Amino acid sequence: MTHENGTWVAEALDAGTAGSIWWGMDNIDSQYLLTNNYDFHYEYGHRVSDTDNWAYESIIPEYQSTLSDFTDFIVDEFGHAHFVRPYNRDLLYATDSSGAWQTELLPALSGGVLLFPSIDVGQSDSAAVAVVEVDSGVLVSTFADGEWESFDLVDGLGTNRVALKFDAVGTVHLAYGREDGIAYATQSGDSWNVELVDSADNDASYAYDPIVLCLSSGDEPRIAYSAGQKTYFAWKYLGNSWVIDEIEFDAAYLSLAVDDEDMPHLFLSLYDQAGVYYVTGQPGTWQTSKIDNAAFMISSASTLGEVIRSAYLGTDNEANLVRVRIN
Repeated sequence: MTHENGTWVAEALDAGTAGSIWWGMDNIDSQYLLTNNYDFHYEYGHRVSDTDNWAYESIIPEYQSTLSDFTDFIVDEFGHAHFVRPYNRDLLYATDSSGAWQTELLPALSGGVLLFPSIDVGQSDSAAVAVVEVDSGVLVSTFADGEWESFDLVDGLGTNRVALKFDAVGTVHLAYGREDGIAYATQSGDSWNVELVDSADNDASYAYDPIVLCLSSGDEPRIAYSAGQKTYFAWKYLGNSWVIDEIEFDAAYLSLAVDDEDMPHLFLSLYDQAGVYYVTGQPGTWQTSKIDNAAFMISSASTLGEVIRSAYLGTDNEANLVRVRIN
């Protein structure tokens, strides 16, 4: 979807019978799409530019058993795809970085059920995954020197959605839900610095779902999350205390990107009605527009130059790509 002369124009993607979608792009604007379909298999698509056709392939059939949006997907700067999803009591990691799809199973720390995985890739072939293990907490595993390390326990109080990002120097940043609020953690050597961003008020509706994390140009955290039937944006500037601003919607799905000017851009869909909304601006002066009347699952957002993109799945299972010029 492109915003020109005040009109939004949608682009429909050929995503088959997608039940869930994940989208990404590399640093030369090539685009990639992963779908989990109602016949329980993954389709992976790629195209070089907006004007090209998508080329699709079915991948890793040996691990296709259930439809699940407990999947995370990212594309590195070289156009290699990486995704993770729970599989039995392990975490399945898959990549095509060698030219062919390869998989590896990462065992849970205590053999528990794994939920809400998040993956990011860093410099020099590094990667990290975070996941919630039921009855254990938030876990992180990093990939370095050609192999995955065993999971490390970050926070035994972590219970809900987790988001992970690398900063420019390779430090891992996390945002995740706990029973007492939203938490933020950074890695410091062999330990983790954990701080509470926003405290719960004993309202059972505080589910912290979804939670998304981005880093500014100075590697300061920007977190968007839904809690207590409201959506919030939290930011921290130059190490000062957290500042939290309310956005008017109750988001069911949410994506966040920060552009070169550190301006936040959010795409979200709601629990109580179909549609996709675009929100941008500065905290306290949000600008909101509804750009589609029928959507429910929002994929990750990315910025490149003057264009921000995201993808979403419509209520008729039609996938759409959003392209918003931000100059």
